[in-house]
Amino acid sequence: ELRWNLDSTIMKFSMITLSGDKPAIFESFNYYQPNLENKYKGPNEQGPIDKIFRYYESSGGDRFVDGQSIASDINPGAPYSATQHIFFKLVEDGYINYNPSTRIIEVKEKLVNQALSSKGKQDYDFIKFASFKRNLNARLNIKTNILEVYGVEEINMSTKSGVKFIPNNDTVRIGKNRVMTLGGKIQVGNFDFVAKKVDFDYDNYAFNMKNIDSMVVYVPETDKPDENGRIKLIRSKTPIQNITGVLHIAEPNNKSGTNNNLKYPFFSSGDTARVNYDKGVNGEKYNKDKFFYQVYPFELDSLNTINTENLQLDGQLISGGIFEPIKSGLKLQGDKAFGIDVNTGSKGYNLFGNKGKYTSDLKLDASGLSGKGLFEFGPAKLYADTAFFFMDSIFAQLDSVRITEDKLANFPQTNINQSSFIWNVKKDSLTISEGKDEKFSMYNGTTELDGKLILHDKNLYGVGVLSWNHTKLQSEDITFKARKFEAKNGKLNLSTDDGRSLLASNDVNAKFDLDNKIADIELNKNDTIPLESFRYVANPKFLHFQNTKNKLTLNASSPTS
Repeated sequence: ELRWNLDSTIMKFSMITLSGDKPAIFESFNYYQPNLENKYKGPNEQGPIDKIFRYYESSGGDRFVDGQSIASDINPGAPYSATQHIFFKLVEDGYINYNPSTRIIEVKEKLVNQALSSKGKQDYDFIKFASFKRNLNARLNIKTNILEVYGVEEINMSTKSGVKFIPNNDTVRIGKNRVMTLGGKIQVGNFDFVAKKVDFDYDNYAFNMKNIDSMVVYVPETDKPDENGRIKLIRSKTPIQNITGVLHIAEPNNKSGTNNNLKYPFFSSGDTARVNYDKGVNGEKYNKDKFFYQVYPFELDSLNTINTENLQLDGQLISGGIFEPIKSGLKLQGDKAFGIDVNTGSKGYNLFGNKGKYTSDLKLDASGLSGKGLFEFGPAKLYADTAFFFMDSIFAQLDSVRITEDKLANFPQTNINQSSFIWNVKKDSLTISEGKDEKFSMYNGTTELDGKLILHDKNLYGVGVLSWNHTKLQSEDITFKARKFEAKNGKLNLSTDDGRSLLASNDVNAKFDLDNKIADIELNKNDTIPLESFRYVANPKFLHFQNTKNKLTLNASSPTS
């Protein structure tokens, strides 16, 4: 049904059927349907389209041909009435016009195209789709010549290339020469292109996509086929996003694909694209505006046969300041995400500008950026079995920590095996925690720390219990130097080298000089303390201890030397 208010620029098209469930069919002017003749002829009849075309061709292109003669050729010896029903079917499908009174057939261009295409004398396409809207199938704006078709579930762009378009809102806008504007999903081979708006260029037989939301790549779930001998494909975990480019369905002069150009269909991107990592288990740690893989412009040929498992694209990782841009190919990882797998080389990569260095393996997948290698912070070397790099922090499980005594950097010799660290980048604070049954060995094995070490602002701090000889010092605020350490608000049990207890206090500030073997101790509370070895009690403010002489000096004020 066509409805047109003559005062309006809009013509409305609706399909009227008794059941109400028959779709309206829209075909390209050059649509070709193989074996169409079988639809119209009986077992003993000749193909009517070919017969009509032959009469048309022999008449020098006269569009009006004699139906009586054609009927005799189609079904020799049969009465005219036995063949006339074929003409009515061809009229219904838009191939001819027919006047039963004069028995004259008007050949329409659709029939000529079908006949020429079947003989291989003319290129053709496969564009045909249905509208399933009951009340309104299409609207034509006669001012703009834009046809809007509604209720479209899918459009087969090429049977040969296997390209299919699925609209996201069931609406397709068609302009002059079958130029289409639509939004949705293009399916081709093992790829889906999802876009809010794409333009189909019929002449070039290509989709022009100015902004593709994502290119989804389907990859093998496993390398083992199922019971039917097929490899199951799944969506990769990391689509390629923010793409521009052109999807070439077929050669412009070979839309049918009969020339078998194996390059088609192919996609050529027009600018850089990106892969984001903000949807994985650690996604909140990766701001997609600052952390992403930047894909350089690329071209993918033979989309129907390309092995997506081996797909690799060139580009660089922009890591949000963790490292400088890392140039490495994007490829499929074991978790079915596209990422990178790279080795830093012996020179390593600087961390967060120049706050440290990392050397060895790096891997990027759906869970984020991880590695297994060596962290270096001045004289401190931390060997990680597993490390995760985030924009605001780094977490690592460590096989060992080795700090070489460095008097210039003022770091003490320190060792520990199983441990872990968390580096808060904003605070520039790296906390090393001991593993099960592990303690820090410090100052060439003379001192032990049961607790945590903290690297901050190029200084080494500690929390926990320090033990050496028979002395214990517990504090939440310990500062370590190359050959000295000091603690604030600590709990001290001081003993001589032979194990004799000298004093015990629950709140002291203490400084220990390991080379000179002396200690200066300040009592923070005006308490009486036991001098156990001497069977005395006292309440001094300051104490000075000389370890070599086992001499303890009590002072009411801070010692001057």
